[in-house]
Amino acid sequence: MNVTTAQEAKEAIAELKLYKKELAVKKKELSAQQAQVRAGATSKSAFLGAKRSTSAQVVRGYQRQRTANAVAAIGESKNAIDRLVIGIDRLIIQLDQKAKGG
Repeated sequence: MNVTTAQEAKEAIAELKLYKKELAVKKKELSAQQAQVRAGATSKSAFLGAKRSTSAQVVRGYQRQRTANAVAAIGESKNAIDRLVIGIDRLIIQLDQKAKGG
């Protein structure tokens, strides 16, 4: 960000803080998605749990893998948000120093 005055720095900080809040909401939505994926897998697994056949075991294994892949993909998105927030925090610190005349 290219700011030249203390006022521009303060405005940029306000915008960045708002963006951080938007990212926090997105991360909460992703956490809810993860919980939903896990809950869906649990209910499917419980349905198949009583069956001891080989085909049921194969299906459970497939479902476990699908669930793990889905949860991992959502986790990667959450990690990307975390990295963005860290970058924003660093930028806010730099801008805060400019806003205070440093």
